[in-house]
Amino acid sequence: PLFGVQSQLPVMLVEYTLRTPQDVEDYLALLEDMPRYFGLAAQVAGQRAEAGLFMSDHTLDKVLQQARAFLTPPEENYMVTTFPARIEAVEGLTGAERQAYAGRNLEAVAGPVYQAYAQLLDALEALRGSGRNEGGLAGLPAGRQYYELLAQAAVGTDRTVPQMQQTLQSMAAGSLARMRRLAAADEGLAGRYERYQPAAASPDEMLQDLKEKMAGDFPALEGAAYVLKTVDPALQQTLSPAFYMVPPLDDYENNTIYINPASAGRDLYPTLAHEGWPGHLYQSVYFRAQQPSPLRGALGFSGYDEGWATYVELEYAYAYSGRDEALAAFSAANEAALALYGLVDIGVNYDGWGREQTAAFVEEYFGGQPGLADWLFDVVVEEPADYLKYAVGYAEFLGLRVQAQEALGAAYDPAAFHAFVLGGGPMPFPVLQGRLNEWLAGQTF
Repeated sequence: PLFGVQSQLPVMLVEYTLRTPQDVEDYLALLEDMPRYFGLAAQVAGQRAEAGLFMSDHTLDKVLQQARAFLTPPEENYMVTTFPARIEAVEGLTGAERQAYAGRNLEAVAGPVYQAYAQLLDALEALRGSGRNEGGLAGLPAGRQYYELLAQAAVGTDRTVPQMQQTLQSMAAGSLARMRRLAAADEGLAGRYERYQPAAASPDEMLQDLKEKMAGDFPALEGAAYVLKTVDPALQQTLSPAFYMVPPLDDYENNTIYINPASAGRDLYPTLAHEGWPGHLYQSVYFRAQQPSPLRGALGFSGYDEGWATYVELEYAYAYSGRDEALAAFSAANEAALALYGLVDIGVNYDGWGREQTAAFVEEYFGGQPGLADWLFDVVVEEPADYLKYAVGYAEFLGLRVQAQEALGAAYDPAAFHAFVLGGGPMPFPVLQGRLNEWLAGQTF
């Protein structure tokens, strides 16, 4: 439901860059090709079903609901409503040519695109009942071994799953202990946390505030433009609270951040730090400004990307947010309980927890929050190892920073450390660790 082609492809298509008439022709050709492409996706789903690896009916219902929600009247579909503004960016077209392209886009969405979704709905519905496993990967043949490889690839680490589990247990225990210490030293802290209301500010004002406050901790960066967009209502119930769209290789200074009003929450500030400054947007533009080989754009290391964004969110965003020092530390420690979500991910997909074991774990650490256990169980079944990218990736960056601080002592400069980490771009953590060792060895005092 979250990263499936039925939810991700339309968002990528409405972000397809249109600069020339040929771009528009290529874009429309992609829309025309969607029935073939979704037909291949359906074939893969059928092969999974034959192998006993198809999704459960519970997950299938979510995917089907999402695909049906996309099939609004074509004139109201966001692939149509956003097109006129996109076609304006194409220079040299007459008004009549723009209108003609808009008509062809509507025809393509109402025709091949909707046909592709209808065919996919039928193909998936025909596979109902073929999913033999209601739980995580541990319930499938060789599922635990597969999960270990998946987890290492997702994070970009050579740690085993038990080692990641131990890291997350230590991280969770440390966060909870820090919250207890802070609350014991400040009797009113818990109340201030519960009553906290973020300052009234627009998302753009928050991003500008973050950009100003991060100046002493991170290297300078100029020329990173962005636009803020809202997730279409058809996708709000299944997509993330916010997400950053990686820009084209040859246009990396123009960026897009989507905000999902259905799940973004009341405090957008740390979320925008994660997606914007000094998170994904900043990290991406900073690295590309180094003019790396274009091949680097084809290599994905999501543990580095999400680990970095979580690191800056927890270690810096709350301190920048205007909270008092104790409240900022308490809020960040509470969010670091993300490690508990990672432990559920491992519990369900590696140790074979069912819903009851998940519910017992959630009750122990989160108390009575109706629906949380079922929601979390479903998420880690549908997207195994996803939480590890954030939680273990964060722990990796934190460990690198501690190493640098201990090695450099009073000479440690956060901006210089972050420039080193960002300058090499996304990579597996063992490679980054080796480079850090070399960097520290070359520092002079």
